[in-house]
Amino acid sequence: MATAQERNLKKASLLINLNFNLDIIVKYFNATSFILSLFLSAVFTATAHAKENQLPVEKNWELVISGLLIWTPEFTGSDEYEIIGGPSIESYFNLTEQSTLFANNSGIGLDYQLSDNLNTGILGKVRADQDRSKIKNLDGLLNIDEAFEVGSYLSYQLTNQWEINISGLFDVSDTHEGWIANLSVSHEYMIPNTPITMTTLAGVDYADKNYNNTYFGVKPSTNGIPDQSSFILGSGFNSATFGTTFSYASSENTTLIGLISATQIIGDAKNSPIIKEDTLITVGLGAAYTF
Repeated sequence: MATAQERNLKKASLLINLNFNLDIIVKYFNATSFILSLFLSAVFTATAHAKENQLPVEKNWELVISGLLIWTPEFTGSDEYEIIGGPSIESYFNLTEQSTLFANNSGIGLDYQLSDNLNTGILGKVRADQDRSKIKNLDGLLNIDEAFEVGSYLSYQLTNQWEINISGLFDVSDTHEGWIANLSVSHEYMIPNTPITMTTLAGVDYADKNYNNTYFGVKPSTNGIPDQSSFILGSGFNSATFGTTFSYASSENTTLIGLISATQIIGDAKNSPIIKEDTLITVGLGAAYTF
C-alpha cells in the first residue's frame, strides 16, 4: 500500500488542478484541468505502486517533470480537433507531518491532513487567458484575460480506492468576477498481475452567472455581434466530465500514461452559440519522471 505521505502528495497534486485549465496546456491546446487531474493522479499512483517494495526512505519533497501529447477540440465547444503537446512541472514539500506545500505551472496551494481520511487546503491559481479568434462562427468576440482565483477544497478518502472531492474558487482579478465549484469522485484499480493502474475520475462544475457569462455568454451589440446572437446565462451547472487513465510504472521513477475523457457541456451553457459541439472527446499519451 502507498504511504500516508504518498497519498497526501497525490491528493494535493490532484486537487490543485481540479476546476482549472493548467496554464501551459490551455494556452496551446485548450485541454481542461480534468485531463491534467487524471494525468497527475495516474503519475503519482503508479509511482507509489512502484515504490511499495522499496525500503522506506525519509523524503519530504518530490519533483515531477512530465510531457503530454493530446488530441482535443481546438476550444471548448469546437467541432474541430487538433494534436499538440506541452510540458508540466509539479512539486511538493512537506512542512509538517500534516501539512504539504505544493505548486505547478500556474498555481500554489497548502494541503492539511485533518485525519487519516480527510484533507483540506487553500489554493491560489491562474486561469489561462483565451484567444477567441478560433471561434469562427461568431465575429467580434472579445478575448478573455488571465484570471487569478483563490479558494479551498475538501477531500475525503472513502476507501483505499474511492475518494470524493469538493472545491470552490473565486476570481480576485476582475476577469470574470465570479466563482466556480467542482464535485468529483475518483477510483483507482491496479490490474492484477500487471504493473498497470487504472484511475477513473468523474466530476461536475457549477458556476455563478458572472463566470458562465464570461466563458459561455455572448454580449449583445458588441464589436458588431448582432442582437439575435446574444446569449445571457444565469448561475448553474455548465459541464460534466468522465475520464480514465492507464498508467504503467516502467521503473521506480518513470511512468507512461494513456488517457481518454469525455466532457459534456450541460445546462444553459449547452445552448450557447459558442458551443458547436457539446460532447468533447480528449485522448492523450504522456510520460513523467519523478525525482
